Amino acid sequence: GVQGPTGPQGPKGDPAVISGKTPDAGGAISLTADDIPETDGRKFVSPGEKNDWNRKASTILFMGYLSQDPENWSSNAPPFIQEVPVQGIVEHMAPIADIILSEDPETARTEMESWMMVSSITTGDGVVKVCCLDEKPTVPLNIQLKVVE
Repeated sequence: GVQGPTGPQGPKGDPAVISGKTPDAGGAISLTADDIPETDGRKFVSPGEKNDWNRKASTILFMGYLSQDPENWSSNAPPFIQEVPVQGIVEHMAPIADIILSEDPETARTEMESWMMVSSITTGDGVVKVCCLDEKPTVPLNIQLKVVE
């Protein structure tokens, strides 16, 4: 059919304005979550829901001291096992373990060599059990254990 008459036109919009926001002198527009509408495919959480979610996982850092003294190891033959007291750690935790190196480069190298002798670390209530399958450390090691729960 034939096109009908054109109706009245509204005011022309400013092409620089986005979601009711005008760019600053540098051309940037700052938006917040409140400026973005929820849709079926995009839902937002409330601050309370966000806090609840963030509390689901927490990181705990523990420290321990692994001695090189023979009397602290379970035997004089492999495998060597030492129980290191670590306050607050419990049996079900599965820590990520690492050493805290000394600032002196030569001492740090010796610590790294000794750390490579550690085969496994398991947890108990108030202790970590360090196992060395072949050799045991020749220097004391300050260890840190990170647990994410």
